[in-house]
Amino acid sequence: MLTGVATSGVVLSTLRQAADLDYRLTVLSDGCLDNDPEVHTVLTAKVFPAQAEVTTVAGWAVTGWRAARSRTSRRGRCRSPRRRR
Repeated sequence: MLTGVATSGVVLSTLRQAADLDYRLTVLSDGCLDNDPEVHTVLTAKVFPAQAEVTTVAGWAVTGWRAARSRTSRRGRCRSPRRRR
Protein backbone atom coordinates (compact mmCIF):
# COMPACT_ATOMS: atom_id res chain seq x y z
CA MET A 1 0.00 0.00 0.00
CA LEU A 2 1.44 3.36 -0.99
CA THR A 3 0.61 6.88 0.16
CA GLY A 4 2.70 10.00 0.12
CA VAL A 5 3.06 13.74 -0.17
CA ALA A 6 4.67 13.94 -3.60
CA THR A 7 2.66 11.82 -6.04
CA SER A 8 5.02 12.74 -8.88
CA GLY A 9 8.13 12.15 -6.77
CA VAL A 10 8.36 9.67 -3.94
CA VAL A 11 5.15 7.78 -4.71
CA LEU A 12 5.97 7.41 -8.40
CA SER A 13 9.57 6.28 -7.83
CA THR A 14 8.54 3.86 -5.06
CA LEU A 15 5.82 2.39 -7.26
CA ARG A 16 8.27 1.85 -10.13
CA GLN A 17 10.90 0.24 -7.89
CA ALA A 18 8.41 -2.04 -6.14
CA ALA A 19 6.86 -3.08 -9.46
CA ASP A 20 10.34 -3.89 -10.79
CA LEU A 21 10.80 -6.13 -7.73
CA ASP A 22 7.55 -7.90 -8.64
CA TYR A 23 5.39 -6.63 -5.78
CA ARG A 24 1.66 -6.22 -6.21
CA LEU A 25 0.77 -2.75 -5.02
CA THR A 26 -2.18 -0.66 -3.97
CA VAL A 27 -2.03 3.14 -4.21
CA LEU A 28 -4.44 5.09 -2.02
CA SER A 29 -5.22 7.99 -4.33
CA ASP A 30 -6.69 10.25 -1.65
CA GLY A 31 -3.73 9.43 0.59
CA CYS A 32 -1.38 11.08 -1.91
CA LEU A 33 -0.87 14.73 -2.77
CA ASP A 34 1.04 16.68 -5.39
CA ASN A 35 1.78 20.38 -5.88
CA ASP A 36 0.04 20.16 -9.26
CA PRO A 37 -3.45 18.61 -8.91
CA GLU A 38 -3.55 17.83 -12.65
CA VAL A 39 -0.34 15.78 -12.41
CA HIS A 40 -1.80 13.91 -9.42
CA THR A 41 -4.95 13.12 -11.41
CA VAL A 42 -3.06 11.90 -14.47
CA LEU A 43 -0.76 9.69 -12.39
CA THR A 44 -3.52 8.12 -10.30
CA ALA A 45 -5.99 7.73 -13.17
CA LYS A 46 -3.73 6.76 -16.09
CA VAL A 47 -0.17 5.86 -15.06
CA PHE A 48 -0.44 4.03 -11.73
CA PRO A 49 -3.20 1.58 -12.80
CA ALA A 50 -0.74 -0.04 -15.21
CA GLN A 51 1.35 -1.28 -12.27
CA ALA A 52 -0.92 -1.11 -9.22
CA GLU A 53 -4.45 -1.20 -7.97
CA VAL A 54 -5.61 2.36 -7.29
CA THR A 55 -8.32 2.91 -4.69
CA THR A 56 -9.28 5.32 -1.92
CA VAL A 57 -8.56 5.06 1.79
CA ALA A 58 -12.22 4.25 2.47
CA GLY A 59 -12.31 1.61 -0.28
CA TRP A 60 -9.14 -0.01 1.01
CA ALA A 61 -10.38 0.04 4.60
CA VAL A 62 -13.50 -1.89 3.60
CA THR A 63 -12.01 -4.52 1.29
CA GLY A 64 -8.41 -3.78 0.45
CA TRP A 65 -6.56 -5.22 3.40
CA ARG A 66 -8.14 -8.65 2.81
CA ALA A 67 -7.27 -8.53 -0.88
CA ALA A 68 -3.73 -7.40 -0.11
CA ARG A 69 -3.18 -10.32 2.26
CA SER A 70 -4.59 -12.88 -0.17
CA ARG A 71 -2.53 -11.49 -3.08
CA THR A 72 0.64 -11.72 -1.02
CA SER A 73 0.00 -15.31 0.01
CA ARG A 74 -1.10 -16.37 -3.50
CA ARG A 75 2.10 -15.09 -5.01
CA GLY A 76 4.21 -16.78 -2.39
CA ARG A 77 6.02 -13.57 -1.53
CA CYS A 78 6.75 -12.47 1.98
CA ARG A 79 6.00 -8.92 3.00
CA SER A 80 9.55 -7.81 2.40
CA PRO A 81 11.88 -9.04 -0.32
CA ARG A 82 14.17 -11.91 0.53
CA ARG A 83 17.74 -10.85 0.89
CA ARG A 84 20.12 -12.47 -1.53
CA ARG A 85 23.26 -13.91 -0.05
